[in-house]
Amino acid sequence: LYTIVGEKIAKRTWEVWMTNRNYKIDKARKLLGVSKQATAEDARNKYRELAKIWHPDVNSAEEAHKKMQDINKATNTLSYFFFHL
Repeated sequence: LYTIVGEKIAKRTWEVWMTNRNYKIDKARKLLGVSKQATAEDARNKYRELAKIWHPDVNSAEEAHKKMQDINKATNTLSYFFFHL
């Protein structure tokens, strides 16, 4: 009985983790504006384009700092799961 319950919990935990992972990846792709077929180079180039626009040293808008943090987080997410930049 414990094994069956343990397997169900493990399976459910895995499903939740994968759903959360896929959500994070989709959100990161959308923020960077890259497709599912994008390569590491595509993601890197898009990051650089966005950094030129949103980096707080370049952009004095109040939301620039938060936007740059989001861009960094999205890049790190994709790097961790796919590209190993």
